[in-house]
Amino acid sequence: MRVRRIAALTVKEFLALLKDRKSRTVVLFPPLVQLIIFGYAATFDLVHVPYAVYNESPGKAARELLAKFSGSQNFRQVARIRHHSQIAPLINAHRVLLVNQLWPMAAIGLATLIIAARLFRRRMY
Repeated sequence: MRVRRIAALTVKEFLALLKDRKSRTVVLFPPLVQLIIFGYAATFDLVHVPYAVYNESPGKAARELLAKFSGSQNFRQVARIRHHSQIAPLINAHRVLLVNQLWPMAAIGLATLIIAARLFRRRMY
C-alpha cells in the first residue's frame, strides 16, 4: 500500500512541475544542455596512460604481465621504481597515473590467474 501512495505522490509532483513554465524550464533545460555538452566533451578512451613498474617478483608470470602492459597501445611505461619511497613523488608530480606493483609472492597469484583465464577462454569457444 505504501508503494502506491509514494507512486501517486510522485506523479502528482511531476504534474505540478510540468504545469508551471518556470519549473518546467528549470527541470528540463539543464539536463538537455549537459547531455549535449558532455556527450561531446567526455570520453572514456584510455590512450597512452603513463605508468611505473615496481617489480619485486622475479617470476615468469610477472614478466608475462609486464610484457602485456608494454605491448599495449593504451599504456606507456615512463619509470621503473627500485624502492617504495619513489611511488608517491611520481604520482604527486603527475608523471604517472598508475603504479604496477608486483610483490615477491605475486607470481603464485598471477600464475593462478593466468591459468584460470586460459581455462575460461577455452570454455568460451
